[in-house]
Amino acid sequence: MFQQTLKKALLGSVMVAGLMATMGTTPAAAGPLGMSGQTQFHFTNWEDTVDTTTSGNRLSGLIEIDNIKSQITVGNPAGNGVYQFASGGPQIVGYFTDLFTTTPAAPGTFRFTGGEIKLYYKASCNNSGFGSMCFDPTKTIVGGIGNAPIDGGVGAGITDGTLVLDLLFNPPNALGPTDTLDGTFSPICQGEPFGILVTGCGSGSGFLDTSGTTAIWNKFFDTNAQPDPYFGLSFHDMSLQNTFFFRNTCNEVLQPGCSLQNGWTVTSDDPVTGFVKDVPEPMTLSLFGMGLLGMGFMNRRRNQKAAKA
Repeated sequence: MFQQTLKKALLGSVMVAGLMATMGTTPAAAGPLGMSGQTQFHFTNWEDTVDTTTSGNRLSGLIEIDNIKSQITVGNPAGNGVYQFASGGPQIVGYFTDLFTTTPAAPGTFRFTGGEIKLYYKASCNNSGFGSMCFDPTKTIVGGIGNAPIDGGVGAGITDGTLVLDLLFNPPNALGPTDTLDGTFSPICQGEPFGILVTGCGSGSGFLDTSGTTAIWNKFFDTNAQPDPYFGLSFHDMSLQNTFFFRNTCNEVLQPGCSLQNGWTVTSDDPVTGFVKDVPEPMTLSLFGMGLLGMGFMNRRRNQKAAKA
Protein backbone atom coordinates (compact mmCIF):
# COMPACT_ATOMS: atom_id res chain seq x y z
CA MET A 1 0.00 0.00 0.00
CA PHE A 2 2.84 2.40 0.89
CA GLN A 3 4.61 1.63 -2.41
CA GLN A 4 1.48 2.37 -4.42
CA THR A 5 1.01 5.66 -2.58
CA LEU A 6 4.66 6.58 -3.22
CA LYS A 7 4.32 5.78 -6.93
CA LYS A 8 1.20 7.94 -7.20
CA ALA A 9 2.94 10.80 -5.41
CA LEU A 10 5.91 10.63 -7.75
CA LEU A 11 3.72 10.47 -10.83
CA GLY A 12 1.65 13.33 -9.51
CA SER A 13 4.79 15.42 -9.06
CA VAL A 14 5.85 14.73 -12.65
CA MET A 15 2.38 15.69 -13.94
CA VAL A 16 2.35 18.90 -11.92
CA ALA A 17 5.80 19.82 -13.22
CA GLY A 18 4.67 19.25 -16.80
CA LEU A 19 1.49 21.24 -16.32
CA MET A 20 3.44 24.08 -14.71
CA ALA A 21 5.68 24.18 -17.77
CA THR A 22 2.71 24.41 -20.13
CA MET A 23 1.25 27.24 -18.02
CA GLY A 24 4.47 29.23 -18.27
CA THR A 25 5.67 28.76 -14.70
CA THR A 26 9.06 27.90 -16.17
CA PRO A 27 9.69 31.04 -18.25
CA ALA A 28 10.73 31.13 -21.88
CA ALA A 29 14.09 32.68 -22.66
CA ALA A 30 13.94 36.46 -22.92
CA GLY A 31 15.18 38.02 -26.11
CA PRO A 32 18.84 39.07 -26.42
CA LEU A 33 19.81 42.20 -24.46
CA GLY A 34 16.32 42.21 -22.95
CA MET A 35 14.55 42.70 -26.30
CA SER A 36 10.91 41.72 -26.60
CA GLY A 37 7.97 42.48 -28.88
CA GLN A 38 8.39 44.92 -31.74
CA THR A 39 12.03 45.96 -31.94
CA GLN A 40 13.85 48.50 -34.12
CA PHE A 41 17.56 48.59 -34.98
CA HIS A 42 19.01 51.91 -36.11
CA PHE A 43 21.69 51.27 -38.77
CA THR A 44 24.31 53.73 -40.01
CA ASN A 45 25.93 52.49 -43.23
CA TRP A 46 29.05 53.48 -45.18
CA GLU A 47 29.28 52.57 -48.86
CA ASP A 48 30.42 53.77 -52.30
CA THR A 49 28.37 55.03 -55.22
CA VAL A 50 27.50 52.45 -57.88
CA ASP A 51 26.00 52.90 -61.32
CA THR A 52 22.33 51.97 -60.86
CA THR A 53 21.40 52.56 -64.52
CA THR A 54 22.88 49.24 -65.65
CA SER A 55 22.63 45.70 -64.31
CA GLY A 56 25.26 43.66 -62.50
CA ASN A 57 27.03 46.30 -60.41
CA ARG A 58 27.84 45.10 -56.87
CA LEU A 59 27.10 47.16 -53.76
CA SER A 60 28.55 46.40 -50.32
CA GLY A 61 29.26 48.43 -47.22
CA LEU A 62 29.87 48.67 -43.49
CA ILE A 63 27.25 48.82 -40.73
CA GLU A 64 27.18 50.29 -37.24
CA ILE A 65 24.13 49.70 -35.03
CA ASP A 66 23.71 53.02 -33.21
CA ASN A 67 20.90 51.93 -30.91
CA ILE A 68 18.11 49.40 -30.44
CA LYS A 69 14.63 50.20 -29.17
CA SER A 70 12.33 47.41 -28.03
CA GLN A 71 8.77 46.90 -26.73
CA ILE A 72 7.41 49.39 -29.28
CA THR A 73 3.63 49.69 -28.99
CA VAL A 74 0.88 52.17 -29.82
CA GLY A 75 1.10 53.47 -26.26
CA ASN A 76 4.89 53.45 -26.30
CA PRO A 77 5.86 54.42 -29.88
CA ALA A 78 9.45 55.33 -28.96
CA GLY A 79 10.01 51.95 -27.32
CA ASN A 80 12.52 51.18 -24.58
CA GLY A 81 16.24 51.54 -25.18
CA VAL A 82 18.08 48.23 -24.74
CA TYR A 83 21.36 49.01 -26.51
CA GLN A 84 23.53 52.04 -27.32
CA PHE A 85 26.76 51.95 -29.33
CA ALA A 86 29.80 52.82 -27.17
CA SER A 87 33.37 53.57 -28.19
CA GLY A 88 34.84 50.87 -25.93
CA GLY A 89 31.88 48.50 -26.17
CA PRO A 90 29.31 47.18 -26.34
CA GLN A 91 29.35 47.37 -30.13
CA ILE A 92 27.16 45.73 -32.76
CA VAL A 93 28.75 46.17 -36.19
CA GLY A 94 28.87 44.31 -39.46
CA TYR A 95 28.57 44.56 -43.19
CA PHE A 96 26.18 44.10 -46.08
CA THR A 97 27.30 42.63 -49.38
CA ASP A 98 26.31 41.20 -52.77
CA LEU A 99 23.50 43.57 -53.64
CA PHE A 100 23.52 43.70 -57.46
CA THR A 101 21.87 46.33 -59.60
CA THR A 102 19.08 45.38 -62.00
CA THR A 103 17.50 47.49 -64.73
CA PRO A 104 15.64 50.38 -63.07
CA ALA A 105 11.91 50.71 -63.57
CA ALA A 106 12.18 54.40 -64.54
CA PRO A 107 14.65 57.30 -64.46
CA GLY A 108 15.40 58.39 -60.91
CA THR A 109 14.75 54.90 -59.50
CA PHE A 110 16.99 51.99 -58.55
CA ARG A 111 16.57 48.26 -58.02
CA PHE A 112 18.83 45.63 -56.49
CA THR A 113 18.66 41.86 -56.25
CA GLY A 114 20.37 39.49 -53.80
CA GLY A 115 22.10 40.85 -50.70
CA GLU A 116 23.08 39.69 -47.21
CA ILE A 117 23.70 41.37 -43.84
CA LYS A 118 25.91 39.97 -41.06
CA LEU A 119 26.07 41.58 -37.63
CA TYR A 120 28.59 40.88 -34.85
CA TYR A 121 28.39 41.69 -31.14
CA LYS A 122 31.28 42.52 -28.83
CA ALA A 123 30.71 43.38 -25.17
CA SER A 124 34.00 45.29 -25.01
CA CYS A 125 36.78 46.28 -27.39
CA ASN A 126 40.12 48.06 -27.59
CA ASN A 127 42.75 48.91 -30.19
CA SER A 128 45.74 47.78 -28.15
CA GLY A 129 46.09 44.53 -30.06
CA PHE A 130 44.46 42.41 -27.34
CA GLY A 131 40.91 41.09 -27.59
CA SER A 132 38.32 42.52 -29.97
CA MET A 133 39.23 45.63 -31.94
CA CYS A 134 36.89 48.60 -31.76
CA PHE A 135 35.01 49.42 -34.93
CA ASP A 136 36.68 51.84 -37.35
CA PRO A 137 34.74 52.49 -40.57
CA THR A 138 37.56 54.42 -42.26
CA LYS A 139 38.04 53.16 -45.80
CA THR A 140 41.61 51.98 -46.34
CA ILE A 141 41.39 50.21 -49.71
CA VAL A 142 41.10 52.26 -52.89
CA GLY A 143 37.75 51.59 -54.50
CA GLY A 144 36.20 50.55 -51.21
CA ILE A 145 34.31 47.53 -50.17
CA GLY A 146 32.31 47.48 -53.41
CA ASN A 147 35.42 46.27 -55.22
CA ALA A 148 37.10 44.25 -52.49
CA PRO A 149 36.17 41.59 -49.90
CA ILE A 150 35.63 42.44 -46.23
CA ASP A 151 39.26 42.14 -45.28
CA GLY A 152 42.61 43.86 -45.70
CA GLY A 153 41.76 46.69 -43.31
CA VAL A 154 38.41 47.82 -44.69
CA GLY A 155 36.55 48.76 -41.55
CA ALA A 156 38.75 47.35 -38.79
CA GLY A 157 37.03 45.50 -35.96
CA ILE A 158 34.04 44.12 -37.87
CA THR A 159 34.04 40.34 -37.77
CA ASP A 160 36.02 39.63 -34.58
CA GLY A 161 32.90 39.64 -32.40
CA THR A 162 30.18 36.99 -32.04
CA LEU A 163 27.96 36.53 -35.11
CA VAL A 164 24.47 37.42 -33.86
CA LEU A 165 22.37 38.03 -36.99
CA ASP A 166 22.66 36.66 -40.52
CA LEU A 167 19.97 38.19 -42.74
CA LEU A 168 19.14 37.78 -46.43
CA PHE A 169 17.46 40.48 -48.49
CA ASN A 170 14.31 38.88 -49.87
CA PRO A 171 11.77 40.02 -52.48
CA PRO A 172 8.19 40.65 -51.32
CA ASN A 173 6.95 37.38 -52.91
CA ALA A 174 7.13 35.26 -56.02
CA LEU A 175 4.17 37.06 -57.60
CA GLY A 176 5.68 40.52 -57.14
CA PRO A 177 8.94 42.03 -58.39
CA THR A 178 12.12 40.00 -57.94
CA ASP A 179 14.15 42.95 -56.65
CA THR A 180 15.15 42.84 -52.99
CA LEU A 181 15.79 46.57 -52.46
CA ASP A 182 14.30 49.39 -54.50
CA GLY A 183 13.68 53.11 -54.23
CA THR A 184 14.24 56.55 -55.72
CA PHE A 185 16.98 59.19 -55.74
CA SER A 186 17.31 62.84 -56.63
CA PRO A 187 20.20 65.27 -57.25
CA ILE A 188 18.27 67.94 -55.35
CA CYS A 189 17.75 67.21 -51.65
CA GLN A 190 16.14 68.94 -48.69
CA GLY A 191 17.48 68.65 -45.17
CA GLU A 192 20.72 66.91 -46.07
CA PRO A 193 23.45 67.02 -43.37
CA PHE A 194 26.00 68.95 -45.48
CA GLY A 195 23.71 71.41 -47.28
CA ILE A 196 24.52 72.11 -50.93
CA LEU A 197 27.71 70.08 -50.72
CA VAL A 198 25.73 66.85 -51.03
CA THR A 199 25.31 65.80 -54.65
CA GLY A 200 22.24 63.65 -54.17
CA CYS A 201 20.00 61.68 -51.84
CA GLY A 202 17.31 59.07 -51.94
CA SER A 203 15.34 56.42 -50.10
CA GLY A 204 14.54 52.75 -50.49
CA SER A 205 12.90 49.81 -48.78
CA GLY A 206 13.12 46.04 -48.59
CA PHE A 207 12.56 42.93 -46.48
CA LEU A 208 14.97 40.68 -44.58
CA ASP A 209 14.79 37.07 -43.42
CA THR A 210 17.02 35.16 -41.01
CA SER A 211 19.40 32.68 -42.65
CA GLY A 212 20.58 29.48 -40.98
CA THR A 213 21.18 28.76 -37.30
CA THR A 214 24.81 29.84 -36.85
CA ALA A 215 23.93 33.42 -35.84
CA ILE A 216 22.78 33.16 -32.23
CA TRP A 217 19.96 35.75 -32.43
CA ASN A 218 18.34 34.31 -35.55
CA LYS A 219 16.03 32.07 -33.53
CA PHE A 220 14.51 35.10 -31.78
CA PHE A 221 13.77 37.00 -35.00
CA ASP A 222 12.59 34.08 -37.14
CA THR A 223 8.95 35.18 -36.83
CA ASN A 224 7.54 36.02 -40.30
CA ALA A 225 5.88 38.99 -38.59
CA GLN A 226 6.34 41.56 -41.40
CA PRO A 227 3.66 41.36 -44.13
CA ASP A 228 4.68 42.27 -47.66
CA PRO A 229 2.79 44.93 -49.65
CA TYR A 230 1.54 42.56 -52.35
CA PHE A 231 -1.83 41.46 -50.97
CA GLY A 232 -0.22 39.91 -47.89
CA LEU A 233 0.72 36.77 -49.79
CA SER A 234 3.98 36.27 -47.88
CA PHE A 235 5.64 37.42 -44.69
CA HIS A 236 9.19 38.23 -43.68
CA ASP A 237 11.17 38.50 -40.46
CA MET A 238 12.25 42.14 -40.72
CA SER A 239 11.56 45.25 -42.80
CA LEU A 240 14.08 47.91 -43.81
CA GLN A 241 13.69 51.60 -44.65
CA ASN A 242 16.69 53.36 -46.15
CA THR A 243 17.55 57.08 -46.45
CA PHE A 244 20.90 57.96 -48.02
CA PHE A 245 23.07 60.92 -49.00
CA PHE A 246 25.87 60.75 -51.52
CA ARG A 247 28.59 62.80 -53.17
CA ASN A 248 30.97 62.01 -56.03
CA THR A 249 34.18 63.15 -54.30
CA CYS A 250 35.45 63.84 -50.82
CA ASN A 251 37.67 66.91 -50.66
CA GLU A 252 37.93 68.69 -47.30
CA VAL A 253 38.92 71.97 -48.97
CA LEU A 254 35.96 72.06 -51.32
CA GLN A 255 33.58 70.09 -49.09
CA PRO A 256 34.25 70.76 -45.40
CA GLY A 257 32.93 67.96 -43.22
CA CYS A 258 33.03 65.27 -45.88
CA SER A 259 35.56 63.26 -43.85
CA LEU A 260 32.73 62.47 -41.49
CA GLN A 261 31.93 59.82 -44.08
CA ASN A 262 35.33 58.23 -43.44
CA GLY A 263 36.31 58.35 -47.10
CA TRP A 264 33.15 56.69 -48.43
CA THR A 265 30.94 58.49 -50.94
CA VAL A 266 27.60 57.42 -49.44
CA THR A 267 26.18 57.26 -45.93
CA SER A 268 22.73 55.96 -45.10
CA ASP A 269 20.35 55.87 -42.19
CA ASP A 270 18.28 52.69 -41.88
CA PRO A 271 15.67 51.78 -39.31
CA VAL A 272 15.21 47.99 -39.44
CA THR A 273 12.15 46.61 -37.67
CA GLY A 274 11.47 43.08 -36.45
CA PHE A 275 9.53 41.22 -33.77
CA VAL A 276 11.26 39.26 -31.00
CA LYS A 277 9.65 35.99 -29.96
CA ASP A 278 10.15 34.02 -26.76
CA VAL A 279 12.20 30.86 -27.20
CA PRO A 280 11.44 28.03 -24.71
CA GLU A 281 14.27 27.07 -22.40
CA PRO A 282 15.47 23.43 -22.66
CA MET A 283 14.23 22.81 -19.08
CA THR A 284 10.73 23.93 -20.06
CA LEU A 285 10.64 21.46 -22.93
CA SER A 286 11.97 18.67 -20.68
CA LEU A 287 9.34 19.28 -18.02
CA PHE A 288 6.62 19.39 -20.65
CA GLY A 289 7.77 16.01 -21.98
CA MET A 290 7.88 14.57 -18.45
CA GLY A 291 4.36 15.79 -17.82
CA LEU A 292 3.04 14.11 -20.96
CA LEU A 293 4.88 10.90 -20.05
CA GLY A 294 3.42 10.90 -16.54
CA MET A 295 -0.13 11.52 -17.75
CA GLY A 296 0.26 8.79 -20.36
CA PHE A 297 1.43 6.30 -17.73
CA MET A 298 -1.47 7.13 -15.41
CA ASN A 299 -3.99 6.69 -18.24
CA ARG A 300 -2.44 3.33 -19.07
CA ARG A 301 -2.72 2.16 -15.43
CA ARG A 302 -6.35 3.32 -15.35
CA ASN A 303 -7.15 1.42 -18.54
CA GLN A 304 -5.49 -1.74 -17.21
CA LYS A 305 -7.55 -1.58 -14.01
CA ALA A 306 -10.73 -1.04 -15.98
CA ALA A 307 -9.95 -4.06 -18.17
CA LYS A 308 -9.39 -6.31 -15.13
CA ALA A 309 -12.64 -5.18 -13.58
